[in-house]
Amino acid sequence: MIDVDCTLRDCWSLQFFDVLLSYAKANNINISTDKKFYLIDHITEDCPSDYDHYLVENASEPINVLGSAKRFVDEQKADLLIGSYLHKKHFLFDRTISLPRDTILCNLWYTNPFYFTSLLFKKHDRDKNLCFINGVKRSVRHYFLDQVKPYMDLVIDNNLSTVRTRLGGYYSAADSSFANYCNDLYEIDSSPNRHLSMNKINFGLKFGETRLSYLPLPEYFTSRCIVYPETTFYNWEIYPTEKTWKCVKAKTHWIFFSGAGSYEIMREIGFRSIVELCPDSINNFDMIEDHVLRIEKISKCCEYISNNTNIFDSSESYDILQSNYENFHNLELSIERSVKPFIERYLGE
Repeated sequence: MIDVDCTLRDCWSLQFFDVLLSYAKANNINISTDKKFYLIDHITEDCPSDYDHYLVENASEPINVLGSAKRFVDEQKADLLIGSYLHKKHFLFDRTISLPRDTILCNLWYTNPFYFTSLLFKKHDRDKNLCFINGVKRSVRHYFLDQVKPYMDLVIDNNLSTVRTRLGGYYSAADSSFANYCNDLYEIDSSPNRHLSMNKINFGLKFGETRLSYLPLPEYFTSRCIVYPETTFYNWEIYPTEKTWKCVKAKTHWIFFSGAGSYEIMREIGFRSIVELCPDSINNFDMIEDHVLRIEKISKCCEYISNNTNIFDSSESYDILQSNYENFHNLELSIERSVKPFIERYLGE
């Protein structure tokens, strides 16, 4: 029994405790405690007394989505419950619990035969090597596209304009410097057209709806590797979204732009990129905090792969695809990364 209360009656982050209880039951772990927990909605300053532990939650969004309740974290009164995984080098690593929303939802939608999205993953002939797929073209994503575009067989970018990269939550000096550089580099549309993937579609008898971006484009099956910007670029954080999980489910290689340390976190939860098969002199970018320098090396990896396409036919390449696929269908490492820190920090003796 765990006593949990929260600001919102329909608090999405309460699902963390469903995951926690399921994990505990599956592993015969007793998580009963007299301690009381309170989840603070991040846009409020709701912090009642008489609770043992407080967690500021943001409906499992990345760490850049934090409102006025951020001050409780700054004042050491509360920890964080967010959707990102933080690297051990992040200064809030020991004060953050992760509930990877998109990982859990995509696992459900892409593997359960009762969801129509799972039926869309079918084998096709792959006639392209590297394909770039963009989301909303924020200025930092525009910069990434410009650097890797020469090595792509196909670029899918349905944006009509570039939008400003905005910062929020906890960002580093390197993050701020790169965002400002890119915002100054490109012409910013102050009233941009919405990206096509922001549209929603109804399905079934309108029992639910999904964004178009969660549906796999044909290129996920006809390309051997998808290159893309993940949803956040902050250093020492990764928020794996449907962009990554579509690749994994489709048994397609992936190369993304995200913050420093993001590839290491992905390996720790069981997911590997084909950049591991590039020369060490160019695939050693993951710990570089300077975004321009890190993108430069990611681009060199793309160039190497485009010039050495036999890399896709190697046994190591197939091993990466298969292990990624198996770990997506069994999220044990991802779930452990979420719940073990909670058990150790708050429920230990």
